[in-house]
Amino acid sequence: MKEDYIIYTRPQGKSMHPQFQSSTELLLEINKNANFKTGEIVCFLQKHGLIVHRIISKSSSNGKQYFLLKGDNNIHSDGIYNKSDIFGKVIYIIDNEYIIFYKKGIKINNFVAKISKISQKSSFHFKALTPLRFVCFYLLAMSNIDTGLSELKQIIYALKTGEVNKISKEIDMTLLDFLSLKNKFLGFSYHDREIDMRQKFFTEVLNLEKERIFEIFQNKNIEFVSLDNISKYSTISGSDVDVLINYKQLPNIVRILSKNNFSVKNRYEQEISFLNNVNHIQLDLHFLINHPRSFYFDKKRSIKFTKEFFKILSSKKHSQRFRNEYFFLGKVICYWTNDFLRGLNTLNSLGDFIKTNNINWKDFEYIANKHNFLGEAQLALSISKNLFQQKSLNEYCNTLNIKIKILSHYYNYKKVGIFGSTTIWGIDDDENTRKIYIECFIASLISNKHTPFLRLLRPRIILFFSIALIRFYSSIFTKYKTNLIYNFFN
Repeated sequence: MKEDYIIYTRPQGKSMHPQFQSSTELLLEINKNANFKTGEIVCFLQKHGLIVHRIISKSSSNGKQYFLLKGDNNIHSDGIYNKSDIFGKVIYIIDNEYIIFYKKGIKINNFVAKISKISQKSSFHFKALTPLRFVCFYLLAMSNIDTGLSELKQIIYALKTGEVNKISKEIDMTLLDFLSLKNKFLGFSYHDREIDMRQKFFTEVLNLEKERIFEIFQNKNIEFVSLDNISKYSTISGSDVDVLINYKQLPNIVRILSKNNFSVKNRYEQEISFLNNVNHIQLDLHFLINHPRSFYFDKKRSIKFTKEFFKILSSKKHSQRFRNEYFFLGKVICYWTNDFLRGLNTLNSLGDFIKTNNINWKDFEYIANKHNFLGEAQLALSISKNLFQQKSLNEYCNTLNIKIKILSHYYNYKKVGIFGSTTIWGIDDDENTRKIYIECFIASLISNKHTPFLRLLRPRIILFFSIALIRFYSSIFTKYKTNLIYNFFN
């Protein structure tokens, strides 16, 4: 194997629970010559593949180092391994709202190793020490509460200004690159001019392919709406072309595309993905604006909104401003029910749309209220305003009710920058994806003014709102303290 490089993986199984969840992502440093210490989590090969477990003791004999390895949640160890059997160590554990760096909390990890060694004695010892493992995990997460914040703020700055700020020494480029890719922002990875040129070339090919697809559709009298931008003629960036079509025309469109070098790549409930066999550009044909969730946005509502959205955007009868408002609501609904928390770039695009398009907020509220989505729309905009400090949203968000303002503080940098990046899109039985849906559902219930008050008096909903309330007052206190210091020195 190549040495001294970083790989990404998602662990399977529960042998390292609670340290690793089903949604955990790991950054592994592959380097067989590294100095491995007791308490560190390392990777090694077994018959079943790559295993990621903890070193619980270390010994030396005849100039060789040996390590006893064990999964925290296993009663029995994996046995003793030679140093040459170990390929590398875990440097970052990323999951939901936390990032754990292996150099932070070394004493806690050593203590967990001692607990794990004692728990081998019997099932009684294992069960008795399990609560202590959970306490150690909580302390480890708390000791890493600031880990990743600097990197996420760099991404927010770059998205907001369009410039990559000068990287300071406290920024870990490995983590920054990983988080920027997960948040659909590639700027930090493109210090290499050659790579940057390749990306620009791909963008040019993408837009040429978009123009070709649109021309084919127009020549065949196929009605469609571009989902990348309200104007069909604007330049797009990204990895694919997104188009909304009339579902009744789908068989005809499939035949046309198959004659133009396209083949079906994936089928989902709300779209079909095609791949151009020549240039490998992906085309996503949507027949629903969003992926309907049984929790809070069912299929009937999806179909109803999609029909109206398609009718207004494909017609020239309505004013440009009215079409802007419907297109923007479509973006918000898609963000909340389909792409929710799937990255800072997606969230930032909401604020960017307002900068360049004329929107009347009263008309927007009327349209959103008509589709019973006003609370969720206001919440999404408030989150965007909080994280990116977007002036285009300030005036409107300042008029929102206190409940929306409090709720928006539940979603901080880490929540949006990490939580959604761990989802497996389109797989409803993925545990972490389901967790996101449930949290969306709770936020929707609280933000929607039509929700009965008694329905909100449930422990999980009260806990959700309490966390938001604590973060809300914490942000006020931070602003007050900052202003106090500023006024003192000025």
